[in-house]
Amino acid sequence: MSQENFIGPGHPFYKATLRGDQAIPHLIMDEEGGMMTADRAAQRLGVKQSELEQMRQAGKILSVEAYGERRYPVWQLDDEGQLLEGVAEVTTALSHLDDWMKVSWMLGGDDFFGGNSPLNVLREAKGNPEVITSLVRRAKIAFE
Repeated sequence: MSQENFIGPGHPFYKATLRGDQAIPHLIMDEEGGMMTADRAAQRLGVKQSELEQMRQAGKILSVEAYGERRYPVWQLDDEGQLLEGVAEVTTALSHLDDWMKVSWMLGGDDFFGGNSPLNVLREAKGNPEVITSLVRRAKIAFE
């Protein structure tokens, strides 16, 4: 499957993908507040690293391998340092994708959501279960 099938015209990295830009992971890492180390993520969530690893392995929190270690997107935490409501459900629904594609899908514009990114839809939902269910359904078929 070509990269065009993964990142469509509405995605912020579409043109870079067509050029074969190898900087895409670096661009993604800087989006929406950047990434944090496992130490920092555990600290912000108020959990032990072993608990954070359990959350990651269960698919309830997103992380990517970068610079030889796990990095966690800052944007999946709210202002109080808690997991944004709905992130665990949506992340679990994205289990058919690799870690970078999960992050890419969350940040990219989606016609289904009027061009908004799933992340922005999730933020605006403020825990609304109907919106979270809609995101979960969409995530299950992401990039098919």
